[in-house]
Amino acid sequence: MAPYSHSVIEQANRAVQLQKEFDQVNALLNSAGVPLAYRDMVIAAALMAITLTLLVSNCVTAHAEAGGQPEVEVHMGPGRHLVSYPLQGGLRNIVAVEERQGWAEEGWSHTDHPANLRGAFAGFSPRVQGWLEKIGDVHLWGLFRHRVADRWHSGHQALIGDAAHPTLPFLAQGANMALEDAWVLAHCLSDGSMAEGLTRYQALRKPRVTRVVDAATANARNYHLSNPVIRTVAHGGLRVLGSVAPDRLLSRFDWLYRHDVTRH
Repeated sequence: MAPYSHSVIEQANRAVQLQKEFDQVNALLNSAGVPLAYRDMVIAAALMAITLTLLVSNCVTAHAEAGGQPEVEVHMGPGRHLVSYPLQGGLRNIVAVEERQGWAEEGWSHTDHPANLRGAFAGFSPRVQGWLEKIGDVHLWGLFRHRVADRWHSGHQALIGDAAHPTLPFLAQGANMALEDAWVLAHCLSDGSMAEGLTRYQALRKPRVTRVVDAATANARNYHLSNPVIRTVAHGGLRVLGSVAPDRLLSRFDWLYRHDVTRH
């Protein structure tokens, strides 16, 4: 058997499984009375172009340090990173992201053992270790890179938000993009025909949301740099720049955060 055959067989099996999933989605939408053209839109939006397999562990710990600042902390390492911030009532929320070889189903209700989370971040700072030692319940879900849909509208139906352009959460822009979509869609439909308005809506929004989705994916890679030399230089540079010129660091995303959808 050729060296690459096992990989090819795995990919073929995965393709078969995806086709079965798409058939199930199509049957479900059909039974719900969704028009054929709209079903095609929904299924097209679900076509996956997976570039990263990431698992997220979300948990809340008790006994956050007294007098702690209300700041968001990001701790980065090879193939993983952890985001944490204090909550009211002496609690602390922890979102830990790890690249794994194992497949994780999409969903929000999976659980994991706290020991797996502690083991995955065993090489992180004592501060992080202290948080993880207090964890009791861990919820786990997979993150997947999806393509931006080619077509967002059909007839009198239109897609907005994640239905049209699902994004990884590493810019925290999913809900914001949906709100921008809604405003632009309403504006485009306020004048002219329905068909013209929907076409203009997609034309106005697709370049921006595509850039956001790509930037979120880039952040995932930057957080998880595996080469120790590149990681040391990149993360060290971020630390220094954040200390001496924080405004310059943030200005890289002026195109995102200073964009006013009501004026464009």
